[in-house]
Amino acid sequence: DYPSKEGYVFTNYYLDEHLLNEFDNTKEITNDIDLYASYVENIFDYELVNNEYHINDIYEGDYNEVIVPEYLLTKRVTTLNTNSFANVTINTLNIKHIENVKIDTFNNSSIHYLKFGETIKNIEYGAFKEMILLKNVTMDFNDYYSVLNSAILERNEGNKRTIIGTYGDDKTMFNESYFDTVDIIGIA
Repeated sequence: DYPSKEGYVFTNYYLDEHLLNEFDNTKEITNDIDLYASYVENIFDYELVNNEYHINDIYEGDYNEVIVPEYLLTKRVTTLNTNSFANVTINTLNIKHIENVKIDTFNNSSIHYLKFGETIKNIEYGAFKEMILLKNVTMDFNDYYSVLNSAILERNEGNKRTIIGTYGDDKTMFNESYFDTVDIIGIA
């Protein structure tokens, strides 16, 4: 059983009241310790898959900032499923701990700012379809993706790269039928 708080979901235990030092729940407790519970607002529909959580949907509403938590009920949140953020209005969406983004995840959403972290590994083709209000994508350094001036995201695979999406002349996001991989001829 986890501690409960109305309108919120328990995420994880911490060793300090500022929620900086995560409690390792795999170790045996041999003496008395104080634990601090962390919660996030209950705005997601989620499911447990292979011992990690996948976000299926965000509850209807207009949001200024949404931070997808790293944990729900002590299990990692790793995946945004198809249409999980479709048709929503969010000024800033922070998905710093997500590893996988499925096709049509953000379909027709009004998200202005999107923040990825270093954990992102897989963004399925078409995840950004019809995101006409997207102004900025930031991404922490990682081994899988980079953000370019002309291409919003690309997947690096050895010495090849696959462009996931680009901006059109009218600054709207579009996806070509499919981008072929191209050889990298230089790094600037």
